[in-house]
This record gives sequence, C-alpha cells and structure tokens, in this order.
Amino acid sequence: MNKSNKTLLVVDDEALIAMAEADLLESAGYTVVQAYSGESALDIIRTENSKIDLVLMDIDLGKGMNGIETTREIKKSHKVPVIFLSSYPENSMGDKLDGISAYGYIKKRSSETELFDAIQMVFKIHE
Repeated sequence: MNKSNKTLLVVDDEALIAMAEADLLESAGYTVVQAYSGESALDIIRTENSKIDLVLMDIDLGKGMNGIETTREIKKSHKVPVIFLSSYPENSMGDKLDGISAYGYIKKRSSETELFDAIQMVFKIHE
C-alpha cells in the first residue's frame, strides 16, 4: 500500500491533539487534512470527498455536532471509512455506536503501532 497516495481526515476539537496526530500520520507518509468540528468535517467531506480515503473521528467534539452525529451525516452520502477515536472506554460506547458502519475504535493515546495497524487493516478491508 502506497501511503503517499492516501489522504486522511483527522477530526478533533482539541487543536493540539489534532496537530500531534497529523504530524505522526504525515511522518508515516500520509497526507492529512484537519477539522476541528463536525460541521467543518462535513464541509471538507463535501468538497474533498474524492480525496479523503479515511476519517479518524473523535467521538466528543465539544459544542455542536459530536463525532457520532457527524459520522451519520457523512455516511448518508459518502462511502469513506471511519475509525473512531476517543478517550472513553470502548465498552461505554457500544450503544452509542449501534447502527453506524465504522471500521474500528481506537483509544486516544494508543500506541503508534496500534493506530497504524488499524489504519492499514481498514484500507485492506475497504479496498
């Protein structure tokens, strides 16, 4: 898989976390676009849809739409895969994620290996 051809959308309301995630992903060879709210993520998806290969979506986006609502809106018209990011325990998110076709869930502050493995697995499944 050629990472330089893959563009990831990182959606996180915490700018420092989003920038750190973007730096990490870019150092691994991905192109990264950032959004700091659900609304801005939707705008990017609508204008850059053909360029976005994967969305890394924070579940808690502060004020406005949360990550789950944003993902539901994205899925209405786009087939881009989504991996959720959260600092909440995975078992507390089960009911909230029902009915959403996401490709995974990664806890924030997971190891780089876990993040990269999850991304590569999604690309294998999605392609």
